[in-house]
Amino acid sequence: GVHGPLRPQFPSYTFPNHYTLVTGLYPESHGIVGNSFYDPESGEYFSYTKQEVLFKSKWWLAEPIWNAVQRFGMRSATMFWPGSESFILGKRPNYFRAYDESVSTNVRVNQVLEWLDLPETKRPKFISMYMSIVDDAGHMFGPKSIETKLALKEVDNGIGYLVKELESRSLHKKVNLLIVSDHGMVEIKDEDRFHIYLDDLIHDMKKRLQWVDFGPISSIIPRKGQAEAIYNDLKEGEAAGMPFKVFYKEELPRHFHYHQSDRIAPIIVIADAGFIIDYRGGHWVPRGAHGYDPNISEMQALLIASG
Repeated sequence: GVHGPLRPQFPSYTFPNHYTLVTGLYPESHGIVGNSFYDPESGEYFSYTKQEVLFKSKWWLAEPIWNAVQRFGMRSATMFWPGSESFILGKRPNYFRAYDESVSTNVRVNQVLEWLDLPETKRPKFISMYMSIVDDAGHMFGPKSIETKLALKEVDNGIGYLVKELESRSLHKKVNLLIVSDHGMVEIKDEDRFHIYLDDLIHDMKKRLQWVDFGPISSIIPRKGQAEAIYNDLKEGEAAGMPFKVFYKEELPRHFHYHQSDRIAPIIVIADAGFIIDYRGGHWVPRGAHGYDPNISEMQALLIASG
């Protein structure tokens, strides 16, 4: 087979890149422009943590591969892939499981094997599976931690178990196996100086913003009449040497492909690697994070393919 680095798309977050992997489109085109965002057309907010929101088909604007294969008379199955629980353009996978982070790696693999053991007329031709524990450990303990190394080992063993079971079924020479990750991870040090406090830069922030999110990047929707002043305040911070860059969305580098959607906030702040955009009193203290410029080395993802 082949292997090498895989560059994620901007922003290098989970939901935008999972959906890019199964649609072949940039986030500005497939609609999932962040893990959280505001849609001015509907006046509603998307959040990856709210199951009832994820089920709504209106968020997903492009056909994923698990629906495409059905158009060609084949069956599909997904094991915990973002978007697969929703009706998208009127369809869902033939088989899927609602996301449950407590389900172990081997149980996830066993579900895939159960689908492969179905009679040929019911067996899916396309199956996707998401193993989430490396990302979880990286956020909680940092990408260089022993906990993350143990999570990597569990996933590696899970993939080994899958391959062994494919061999036992004489399927290993009949399948195309692709192993990908959606992004990399940067270590965040447990020191105050690695936090950029947005409310120190934007006076009366709560009154002047309609919506904002925090993390490696910050998407900002100012209230009416506030955009230019807020942009200028942030530009002053950038000019003073603070570790971030601020853009109107139209100014973002074109290779990000991140401006042609009303769901993208008018102002985007991108922290330097290793820094987090936060607010005074915030309680999110990750030891690892992603979302940064996808071209930096720490954000590179993984591609292994054989078949």
